[in-house]
Amino acid sequence: MKADSTSIQLWRGFFPSWKFFDEIGFVPSLHFRVAASENEIQLKAWDPVIQKIRRRWLDLFFNPHGNALLFTDTLVRQFADDIQAGDSPEQLEHAVSFKIIYNLVLQEVKKYTVIEPQFYFQFKVVMTPLLNENNKASEDLLISSIYRGA
Repeated sequence: MKADSTSIQLWRGFFPSWKFFDEIGFVPSLHFRVAASENEIQLKAWDPVIQKIRRRWLDLFFNPHGNALLFTDTLVRQFADDIQAGDSPEQLEHAVSFKIIYNLVLQEVKKYTVIEPQFYFQFKVVMTPLLNENNKASEDLLISSIYRGA
């Protein structure tokens, strides 16, 4: 089922994807890299957008950071589904899910890195096997263009 309304697509992050019950397969993850110039971005390592958190017993009752991470994971999974739907890269850049992921990455870049007044960033969606029985390698589902941030 594909939601065509922009307002419905904006609310999709609040409803988790239940596809993990279908089969054991690949899990999408979102990574980014940032550099001061467009030329040096290819030399930078990829960092995950979703960081592992340390759990405490209090999180059982009040856990806004954990909820935000679950929300982010749901958005990444839905974006991976949109990529696999087969839209062209030009159409994908105009999709609501792409714009949400773009803004999410831009927010994380500004939060976790020391950046210059002008910087460049790039992100990618990686599909990683959940159970690596046959030594399957992770594969890049999408590598974005290089964007200029300010």
